[in-house]
Amino acid sequence: MEIPKELMISISGIRGHAPEKLSPALAYAFTLGFSKSIPSGPIVVSRDSRASGFALKAAVLAALAEEGRTVLDADLIPLPTTQIAVREFKAAGGIDVTASHNPIEYNGLKFLNGEGEFVDKTILEKVRTFIEALPEETAVGEKTAQVKNIQEEAMRIHLDKVKATIFPGRKLIVALDATNGAGSFIVPKFLEEIGCEVVPIATDPSQPFPHIPEPKPENLVWTQEKLQGLSYDLCVVVDPDADRLVLIDEAGNLLHEETTLPLVLQEMIAEGKQGKVVINLSTSRMTEDVAEGKGVTVLRAPVGEANVVALMKKEQAFFGGEGSGGIINPTINYGRDCMAGIVAVISLMRRTGKKLSELANELPKYEMSKTKFDIEKGADYNMLYEKIIVLFPEASINREDGLRLAFPDKTWVHIRPSNTEPILRLFGETNKKEVLDEISVKIKELLK
Repeated sequence: MEIPKELMISISGIRGHAPEKLSPALAYAFTLGFSKSIPSGPIVVSRDSRASGFALKAAVLAALAEEGRTVLDADLIPLPTTQIAVREFKAAGGIDVTASHNPIEYNGLKFLNGEGEFVDKTILEKVRTFIEALPEETAVGEKTAQVKNIQEEAMRIHLDKVKATIFPGRKLIVALDATNGAGSFIVPKFLEEIGCEVVPIATDPSQPFPHIPEPKPENLVWTQEKLQGLSYDLCVVVDPDADRLVLIDEAGNLLHEETTLPLVLQEMIAEGKQGKVVINLSTSRMTEDVAEGKGVTVLRAPVGEANVVALMKKEQAFFGGEGSGGIINPTINYGRDCMAGIVAVISLMRRTGKKLSELANELPKYEMSKTKFDIEKGADYNMLYEKIIVLFPEASINREDGLRLAFPDKTWVHIRPSNTEPILRLFGETNKKEVLDEISVKIKELLK
C-alpha cells in the first residue's frame, strides 16, 4: 500500500488532509502495523472533535478488532488524558485520532507506547514497512471490537491529578476558548472544581473550530473580539487536543505563547522546587532568566515532546516544556498538558495576589520572531546549514536539531524542518531587534 508523500510521519504522529491523504483505509493499515509492533494487551483509543475523526476512529476500531485487541474507548478527551489513561489502565499503548493544532482539513493519528508517551522512530519504521508491504486493495475489516468505555473514569483520574497541585485562594473568573475541541468538557469541569467561575467562549465540540486552531496571534483575533465587554481575570486558550496553552490577560491583551512556560516555572519555584528543567532549542530564554539564581538549571532538547520528555527522564527534571505553550509537569503527566499550565498560572495569581498582566510585565523582555517557509518534503538542508555557519563565525553552533546559532549578546536563531508540517521554521530571539533583523535577512537570502 502506497503512503502518500504529503503525509507527515514523525515522532509527533501521522498527519495529513483527511480523507484525501489520510483515508480510513490508511488509518486502518497504520493501526494494524502499530498493533503488530507493540506488546499484547488493550489499547486506549480517543479523538478530538474534527468531523473526519468519526470515520478514522471507526477504522482504528476495526483494525484493533482484526487484531483481537480489547479497546479502552475514551472517545472525546484531550491527548494528555489519553496518555494518563494508558498508564493507569495498564494498556499496551494508545491511539489518539487528532491533528492537534493543524487546520480543520487535517487529521492524524498519535501513537503512544505503554508509558503513554509517543512511540520512537523504530516503531514508526516498523509500521511504515508493514504498510508498504500491504496490497493496494486492502479493505477495512468488518469484525467488531471488544470495547470498554473509560471516558468518565479517565477524565476523573486526570482531574484528580491536576487538582492535587492547586494553591487555594480567591475565586477567579476564567474565560475559556477550547476551540470546540477535546478540552471542551474536561477543562470547564476542572476550572469549576478548583473554585473558578467559567465564561465559556468555544466549548461545543459538535460545532466546527471557530478559528484556525493553532493559538497564534492572528488566529486569536476572534477570541479577543468575543472577550470585549466581558469581565474576567484571565482567558485560557487551548488547541483541539488540549496539550497547548496560551493566555489572554484581564484587559484582553494576548500574551506571547512563550510567556506560559516562565510563568509556570515561577509558580513551581515559589512551591520550593529546585533542580533541572528541560526546554527545547526553539524556546525563549525567558525560562533561563527566571531560573537564574534560584537553584534551577535549564537544559535544552531537540524540538518535539518526545525529545523533551526523554531528556527530562534522563536528568530527572522536575519541570519541562516547549515555548509553543506546552507544559510538562511529571507529577501529573510526562506529556504536554494545558491543565498543568492552567493550574500553575491560577496558583501563581492566587499566591501573589497579582493580575495576569502584572505577572507578565515582570518577565524579561525580548524580541522574538517566528517565520516559516514552504519546502519540499525530504529536502537536504546540510548545504544550507554549512553556508549559514560560514556567515556567522562568532556564533556557537548546535546541530542536534537543524541548526541553532547562539551569539555572545544573548541573541539566537534556530532553523529546522517542522515535525508536523511541510515547512522550514526560522525562530530567533534578541534584546536588540536590529541585530536579529540583520541575521534573519542574511539567512532568508540564502533560503531564496
